[in-house]
Amino acid sequence: MALLSEALDALGPGQNDDPLRLRVMASLARALAWHGLDLPRAGTLAAEAVAAARAGGDPLTLAACLLAQHHAVWAPDTAPERLRIAAEVAELAERADDDEIRLEARLLAANDRLELADPAFRAELDEFLRLAADIPAAAVPLRRAGPPGHAGPAGRLARGDRPADRPGGDAR
Repeated sequence: MALLSEALDALGPGQNDDPLRLRVMASLARALAWHGLDLPRAGTLAAEAVAAARAGGDPLTLAACLLAQHHAVWAPDTAPERLRIAAEVAELAERADDDEIRLEARLLAANDRLELADPAFRAELDEFLRLAADIPAAAVPLRRAGPPGHAGPAGRLARGDRPADRPGGDAR
């Protein structure tokens, strides 16, 4: 976080729609939100970045800023707002033909739909999985293995080693 803050300070107020500055703002907002360190600042940074990116007209910069906003507003009862943000990111990624952003938008939308108990969750997840299968794993951080000991989608849970799959369904 310190490095992102330092980079943002070094870029100065400058041009409001400078893509580099907006992406640094978005990255800092995402990091602050993800780690729950300063949610008001994360929300402010993301909102300012989105507004400036809309004025700038670069769809990929706007998508990056919207992804930061999605993280910054993530809280109970915000799934409808997050789903709208994810849909806009997916549309921007489609227009820019950016598979990685499209993939991230679909994953976030699937999560948002799951939180809403939306029956369209399954179709959204299927679309995410279809897109993920077409993108080389090295190109997408979302498809890389998690932390040490993390089973991941191809790990033990995919092999049926969940407590509910064991005889008697106990958690042992």
